[in-house]
Amino acid sequence: MERTRIYLTESISGKERHRPRRQDDDYSILAAVITVIGYLIIVSGFFIGGYIFFASAGVDLFMVFILILSTTVLGILIIGFARIIQLLTEINNNLKN
Repeated sequence: MERTRIYLTESISGKERHRPRRQDDDYSILAAVITVIGYLIIVSGFFIGGYIFFASAGVDLFMVFILILSTTVLGILIIGFARIIQLLTEINNNLKN
């Protein structure tokens, strides 16, 4: 009750405290979005490789293998980057506490 009264008094008088946003949540959301992008790259590489393999008669198997391998490696690197962001955020939170 006391907090509500103080908050209302400060907001009416125009002295509302500016509370900083939580940056930790922003970084964890960023890590989740980057992880999803990594998984989408891996899945799309498999779909595109399969489509090229079955749709075209002149494509050799080596080209499809290189496509699938390269998108998988790229997706793993992106997921690793997201994991590093998440771990650094957790370390920063533990150091603050």
